[in-house]
Amino acid sequence: MQAANRYNSDPLTSYLWDSISHGVHYCRLSLNRPALNNFVKGIWQRIPVRTRNKIHEELVSQGPQDLAWLIADWQVGSLSDITDFLRKLIEQMQLRSYTPELLSYLSPVLDWMVFINDDPSISGAVQALKKIGSVSQAEARRELSLAFGIPDALHQMFRKCGLFDCDVSLPSCQDAMHISSEEHREIFIVEVASVKEEGSNRFLKFLSDVPEIDKGLRKITKEIQHSSRIVFRPYPAAVSAWTAGALAAERLPRYLLQYLKAATRYYNAKEWRTSIVLSAIALETLLAEMFEDEFHRQADDIPLGALKDKIVESFKLQNRGPAFPNEVLEWIDKTNDARIAAVHRGSIQLSGREALDALRGLVKVAFWHYLRDQLG
Repeated sequence: MQAANRYNSDPLTSYLWDSISHGVHYCRLSLNRPALNNFVKGIWQRIPVRTRNKIHEELVSQGPQDLAWLIADWQVGSLSDITDFLRKLIEQMQLRSYTPELLSYLSPVLDWMVFINDDPSISGAVQALKKIGSVSQAEARRELSLAFGIPDALHQMFRKCGLFDCDVSLPSCQDAMHISSEEHREIFIVEVASVKEEGSNRFLKFLSDVPEIDKGLRKITKEIQHSSRIVFRPYPAAVSAWTAGALAAERLPRYLLQYLKAATRYYNAKEWRTSIVLSAIALETLLAEMFEDEFHRQADDIPLGALKDKIVESFKLQNRGPAFPNEVLEWIDKTNDARIAAVHRGSIQLSGREALDALRGLVKVAFWHYLRDQLG
């Protein structure tokens, strides 16, 4: 009963089981380029002059492939330029360079990065940095214990995530987001889809809390979307968040969690073939386990499609009714079709769509088998 209550109040499980019915919180935004240019320039102007000169010399010495051009004309070419700029600054800056004025200006950025990194050690380091920045130099020297680990944590924070990374998994709050952008001559169009409203709201807060960005920010749409064109965008990130949660650990066997995590990891790396094969192997293993539990004999070592057919036929021979609901059969077939395409390398050009179908098929069958008492 306790697990059932947890599911009933668990949007992430509901989303993974029936994404279109659940929907996602969707925002479509417009960001103009001058606003982003002014934001980057505002960061640079708040860095102490000595530190600025050192960073500029370092960038120039590394050649035109680096970010010296950005500092020269303050033109942001892409949203990733902003993250690259901040990474480079953090690599070069010492703790004493984080003045109260700079920390106040960067506060929305740091808060957003803490949120999407979803790591207590990073959160603690950022809070310590803000504390050191708010006291006098003499007091800061007495607070040196707070400084231990801050530089490494800041480097890790920007290595792990970017400000506008497309897939954001949030295990601690069991949420997931997808951020996408289109570049135009004068603006960037940014689309955000999150399972819970908190994710998209936090992204909007980050943008709105930076005065320069807020001046160039326009909210075009903010609504709950059920369109298949949008609703599956955060699905892989949602799988990552869910598999790191308590319900997954309680209800799914360890092997299945490992396969789900690996299939999602390869999906995120755009290794479609490997992701599909991992999803199919996991589903094969799950069907073999179902067969052995039902018929008390070892399952044959046969491919996924043949194993499904054997289970269906065995149920018919014993007059036990259908082995699977029609929806589950369809998802087994979709995963099997993706597997066949993946193992026959010359058949079709694989894409993220086939990999997502295979991953969704594994999730659907696993939920039906292990959580069917809760799904209704």
